[in-house]
Amino acid sequence: MKVKITNQKLKDFGSEYKIRKMNYDQIIVEYPQGDGFHTFESNDVELISEGEMDDFIISHKDVLKIKLPRGVSSFFYKGFIESVEQSISEKVKEIILLKDRFKEINKRGMWEKELLMVVNCYFPLNILVTGQSFKRNNYSFSVKSLSEQEFLDRCTHEINYITSQIKRREVLLTHYGMAIERVKKQGVSLSSKLLV
Repeated sequence: MKVKITNQKLKDFGSEYKIRKMNYDQIIVEYPQGDGFHTFESNDVELISEGEMDDFIISHKDVLKIKLPRGVSSFFYKGFIESVEQSISEKVKEIILLKDRFKEINKRGMWEKELLMVVNCYFPLNILVTGQSFKRNNYSFSVKSLSEQEFLDRCTHEINYITSQIKRREVLLTHYGMAIERVKKQGVSLSSKLLV
C-alpha cells in the first residue's frame, strides 16, 4: 500500500511513498533516498491501494485499531470482519475498541487475543481469537454478544483495574520524585558515592 501526502502544510505535499507500517492514527513510510523513516498522521495522507487486501483495509479502516504483533498477517483483519459480520448479521461500520489483550500460548508460535468492543454503536462483543504466528489463515474466532448487564459489569471491572494501575503508577512516580530530590539535596553525585 502507498500513501499520498494531502496536507498542504507539509513539505512532502503531493508526494507518494510506500507504507512500511501503519496503525489507525499513524503511518510510517520509508523515504526512497535513504533518509530513513518518517511518520505521518493518518489525516495528513490518502491511502492508495495496490491490491485486494489494501482495498479491504481501506474500506474497513477501523480494524487498524486492533494491534497485530509481529508474525500476525493482515489477513487476520479479513477473518475478524467476516466473523463479526456473520455474528451481528450486518456490515461493520464502526468499532469502539475497549480492550485488546494478546498473549503467547506456547513456544511454537500459538497465541490468543481477547477483544472487548462495541460495534456499530450498539453491539457489545467479547471476541476470543487463537492463531499461529507466520500463518496467513490459521485463525479461530469466537464472537460472543454481551447482554447490557454483562457489558456494564465488564466495563466496571476494566475501569476498576485501570484505576488501580493508575494509582500504582502515581505512587511509583512519587517515589522517583522523592529519590531525585534526596539525591539532589545531598549535593553529591551518586556515582562518586558508589565508588567509595
